[in-house]
Amino acid sequence: IKVLMENTAADEKFFCAHGLSVYIETADHKILMDAGPDRRFAFNAYKMGVDLAEVDTVVLSHGHYDHSGGLIQFLELNDSAVIYAASGYERPHYNENGGYIGVDPAIIGNPRIKILDKDLKIDDGVLITRFGGNLAEPINTCGMTEGEVEPSGKVATYPECFEHEHYLLVNDGGKKVLFTGCSHKGIVNITEWAKELEPDAIFGGFHLMGVKEEDYNILDRIAGELLLSGIDYYTGHCTGQAQFEYMKRLMGECLHYAAAGSEFEI
Repeated sequence: IKVLMENTAADEKFFCAHGLSVYIETADHKILMDAGPDRRFAFNAYKMGVDLAEVDTVVLSHGHYDHSGGLIQFLELNDSAVIYAASGYERPHYNENGGYIGVDPAIIGNPRIKILDKDLKIDDGVLITRFGGNLAEPINTCGMTEGEVEPSGKVATYPECFEHEHYLLVNDGGKKVLFTGCSHKGIVNITEWAKELEPDAIFGGFHLMGVKEEDYNILDRIAGELLLSGIDYYTGHCTGQAQFEYMKRLMGECLHYAAAGSEFEI
């Protein structure tokens, strides 16, 4: 696993930006999970010895710009890989201030993008799956909304439910890793639901960067829940560095930070 883009860099030779892109290589596949906010993920890929032209599968975790912005560059470098996106990825999405955070309209509708409205098993080693459990904890939308274009042409907005989020389960060499993007459905909810998938590790952001220090009891509870799962976690991006450091003290070697330029073998 090679992290091609993240908010921080493991070394000054790598670009970093608010976003996420992860390259996964197995015995049978070369997979790209997300493409960061812009083309800089491709420069990091080159520096890490990753030939994006050889990628055979792309999974867009959800329809936000910081995971999809580099897809335009990817399509220029790779002429064959299918990009799998969950239905609803193309809808307008906005942050708490009303700013647009959705996918670049130039990408929406590209014939290389295959929209999924249910799970897809590519083979025994690759499964693209949607959250199918109960929400033990309410989703923290962080004020984000999604839009729907009405017949009049006006865009009506509603609180995000993140139905445009799906996940990637990779099974290789006897190890299973679940890649979750930003885990917008809630990392505790996802961990509980994923028990039936039996992952050895979960790799993705926790979306906790908005948790203030006076509310770190929330992190205490989440760290405790994750430790009960008995698996390892690789995180970064929307988790927040201060929040990660706090949880690291609680979770020890079960929690790892995935900065741009870092590599992991699971």
